[in-house]
Amino acid sequence: MTRKLVLALLVSTAIATVSAAEDATDSPVVPSTMEEIENAYRAQDFAAVRAGLKMLAETEPTGNVAYRYARILLDERSGPVDPQEAAEWLSKAVEAEYAPAHTLLARLLLSGGEVPRDAERAARLLQDGATRGEQEAQYYLALLSLAGDGVEQNERDAFVWFRAAAEQGHVESAYELSRLYSRGIGTEMDTQKALDWLRRAASDGHVPAQFFLANALESGQGAKQDRNEALDWFRKAAEGGHPLAMRIVGTKYLQGEGVYQDTDAAIEWLTKAADAGEPGALFNLGLMYGTGEQVERDDVLAFAYIERAAATNLPRAIAMQAAFLELGRGTDADLPRAVALYQKAADAGHDPSKDALKRLALSGALDDEMAPHDLVPLVAEVAEAGDETAIAWLEKQTESGVTPAAIALGALLLGDPVRASEGLAYLKAPARQGQAHAQFLLGEALSTGSGVSQDLEAAHMWFNLAASRGHKSAAESRDVLTDLMTPEQIDAAQAAARAFVEEAPTGRSKP
Repeated sequence: MTRKLVLALLVSTAIATVSAAEDATDSPVVPSTMEEIENAYRAQDFAAVRAGLKMLAETEPTGNVAYRYARILLDERSGPVDPQEAAEWLSKAVEAEYAPAHTLLARLLLSGGEVPRDAERAARLLQDGATRGEQEAQYYLALLSLAGDGVEQNERDAFVWFRAAAEQGHVESAYELSRLYSRGIGTEMDTQKALDWLRRAASDGHVPAQFFLANALESGQGAKQDRNEALDWFRKAAEGGHPLAMRIVGTKYLQGEGVYQDTDAAIEWLTKAADAGEPGALFNLGLMYGTGEQVERDDVLAFAYIERAAATNLPRAIAMQAAFLELGRGTDADLPRAVALYQKAADAGHDPSKDALKRLALSGALDDEMAPHDLVPLVAEVAEAGDETAIAWLEKQTESGVTPAAIALGALLLGDPVRASEGLAYLKAPARQGQAHAQFLLGEALSTGSGVSQDLEAAHMWFNLAASRGHKSAAESRDVLTDLMTPEQIDAAQAAARAFVEEAPTGRSKP
């Protein structure tokens, strides 16, 4: 062998040795004992924990190891979460009678998703844990009993299990127990016990309990009113991440309610609540920047907050968004979109939005934006208050053949002794066209003789025609009127109803 070949072999061997050493150094060491696994866990080397538990579970499959391996399979810090494999190992732990596995497997079976939901099997597993005194099993079994999910619904059983878990210090159970006492579910109503358990849950850091305790103290409902203590609990709930509590604390700072007015603190808390999507906080911030009363006015920022609040379907926010769009504040003016938003808020019962639509309708701004038929109910409300502009609008639409306007105008004028005959005439055209409400109104006017000559036969006919079109009040009025008429009058009225021929709309309605 030549000197060069020997040298090459030595170099090659050295490189291979170094490479192998480096590979050995880079390869993670899998913990092989439970002590090593626990050390890895304390070092937050969760991948090593997972690898070590996998090896132990496959070589020493005790209930404890199977359970711990299942738990790490559900911990995203260790790698991809694998609920299905976790459920398999939990089942093995249950078979090995390892008690904690029962509750965790039950929770997996209730969560659905990758593991098929099986509430009945979950209930059986929880029953095992609950009877052993495991508070978490008692809590989940109580929830199932209350809902009738996987077990027969039984409010008393739910109360008993919540109480058993709460007495062991289970915070969620203490909160649920408070709710049952406050509503008398599964036990007699007891507001004092409800308050006691609510305080206990709140004191243990349960954020919803803190919020509802604050509400009770603020309102004096379920607790002696104490707004100072209420503010403390609202603040604790806010610090715990409760969006509505954040908004309430922010609003209190904004208004100086129970605290010194502090705009900076108000903005801080309202912004936190807004970031969590709380509608009222978004609206309040929009209002602050839109009015510029406590901060520098900023229409663009105001509109951004209001738009987000409106997206939650908060009627007052929808209305304010419409107002900004109508005026072009903080955004481009867009009357059609503003009108649509006013209508949406009005449909949700927001009266100022109805007023805005009335204003726009009477100004003529909606002539190209909304069908007159849709505006009639709004304008009619204004007309009923005696607004001459609204009455003139109804008259104009009636002349244009808008049937709802004719009916609204006719109904309005029937209440005016001077113009009642005009009202009667306005109603006749839509009544002859088969409009049930117009027929009913004619029947009422002719049966009472209010402002017009009484005519029981004609009234009966119109009531009968309206009733045949499903008008319930017309049917009732006809039956009452029948008792006041002679057989001959009834026969004549019925003959007139049978002979009635519906007219086609003419496009114009004049008295």
